[in-house]
Amino acid sequence: MTITAAALAMTMGCGPPGWEVMSAPDVHETNAMATVESFVATNGWDMSMTPFDFAFGVTNPPVLRGLPWQRFKNREYPALTHGGILYVALKRFHHDVIGVAYNPKTNVFDRSVVGFKPLADHWYVWTTTDEPVQLTKKYEDAQ
Repeated sequence: MTITAAALAMTMGCGPPGWEVMSAPDVHETNAMATVESFVATNGWDMSMTPFDFAFGVTNPPVLRGLPWQRFKNREYPALTHGGILYVALKRFHHDVIGVAYNPKTNVFDRSVVGFKPLADHWYVWTTTDEPVQLTKKYEDAQ
């Protein structure tokens, strides 16, 4: 990424500097994914038109409690599914969202996801914004 693109990304709200520096899940007990599986069983894999619904259109998305990270497992976060991917918003400001996504089939991310990075075990950190900035290659481009 060029210096101009990096400066533009930071000023346009694509997450704070270092948003891509997210650790992999650190809870690995046998039931670590129980709440994620329950959420998907209740809501399905395609409950939303786009992960951009966090920023537009969905004022009260359902919440998910029990992410497989020590620092997140006892907190509730808004969550949506779209296209076989679970999107969890960790931080929202105006139209910008930073979160984690569970992508069990390694599906292509929605075009509203302007940046993502694999973490481990089908988990990704992701960001979206209403500005047309791409921080990371899309999955189909990375193949």
